[in-house]
Amino acid sequence: MVVGDIALLEPGEIIPCDGVFLSGHNVKCDESGATGESDAIKKIPYDECIALRNKAKAAEGADGGELHLGSGSMGHTDCFLVSGSKVLEGVGSYVVVAVGTKSFNGRIMMGLFDTFIYSVDAG
Repeated sequence: MVVGDIALLEPGEIIPCDGVFLSGHNVKCDESGATGESDAIKKIPYDECIALRNKAKAAEGADGGELHLGSGSMGHTDCFLVSGSKVLEGVGSYVVVAVGTKSFNGRIMMGLFDTFIYSVDAG
């Protein structure tokens, strides 16, 4: 898998690389292993996410309030797929944006590896 590839999502799959959700139906992910967030995160396509952001920005400008995406009736919602998270339900496709040590999960693993090497060298 390389950056720019289009990958498919199915229930039960562990997402191997970071990506941006393009299309699909009712996709929810468990990101607790990667982010600690215990709630299922609903994924919406990138174009819907941008439309939601623009709507929120327009409302922010109208009432002077703060911009809060993924709050209120939308709950925990975004278009980003984090490596290491599990697809709970739904099907869809996404574009790969980071793989290996450049992905979210890869960076965590490399940090743990560096910490382990440091502790072995120091001990």
